[in-house]
Amino acid sequence: PLCACPPTHSVLHRMAPTVEEAPLPPLLAALAARRRERGGDVASKGVSAAGPTSREWEWEGKRSAKVLAGKKAKKKAKSSKSAPAEVSNRRPVAPKAAPKRKVDRARDPRFDDMSGNLDMDLFAKSYAFLDDYRAEEASQMKDEMKHLQRAQRKRTSVALSTREDEIRQELRRRSQQDKQRKNKGDLRAAELEVRRAERKKVEETGKTPFFHKLGAIRQIVREKRQGGKTGARDKQGEKRDKKLAGREKKRLPSRRGMGGGD
Repeated sequence: PLCACPPTHSVLHRMAPTVEEAPLPPLLAALAARRRERGGDVASKGVSAAGPTSREWEWEGKRSAKVLAGKKAKKKAKSSKSAPAEVSNRRPVAPKAAPKRKVDRARDPRFDDMSGNLDMDLFAKSYAFLDDYRAEEASQMKDEMKHLQRAQRKRTSVALSTREDEIRQELRRRSQQDKQRKNKGDLRAAELEVRRAERKKVEETGKTPFFHKLGAIRQIVREKRQGGKTGARDKQGEKRDKKLAGREKKRLPSRRGMGGGD
């Protein structure tokens, strides 16, 4: 028979709070059902059969945590070392990025700081022998073109004519490159000469240094090419004057119409 007296403080302390709002976990529900089946024993001990005690709650929480930790730590072993990794299909998994391979990149010493600063004067002196090679190659191509011309007088051939045109275009291209290279060399020499003269004036008189513009240096080069002769004009100067004249002509205002009330 159950005791009619109210439960003591120790019994109330051991009783676990009943959860009516949310269902119990499966393990706790099974444990509660088993305790309800043994209702007589539980009642004789003065404990309510509504649910597990606080100690059982604590023990079941620890057990659930251990089970979850074991499931996370346990991984399915691979069939072989080279087998692909197996992932769960219940959640999206991003593919692993392929390891980056070290690729040897080409390095251009002209634009790389590891090669040091470019000294144009030292570069021109170090590779001055290339001009002799270019002159020798141009001479050989001229001889080949003369040989082709003599061969074409005897018999006409498309291959000989094509080769002659290729040599002529290459000679024209190299001639233009030589002119540009010579022009740049003259500009560089004139610039160095002007700088030396200006530096000497600053050291002797203490004047403020003046830095000449590129247009002034080009004018010095043109005067040197003319040889100081008055009235001597080159083709390049004539083209430049003609270009400047056309530019000034475009800047002039257009003539207004004669008609109208303005």
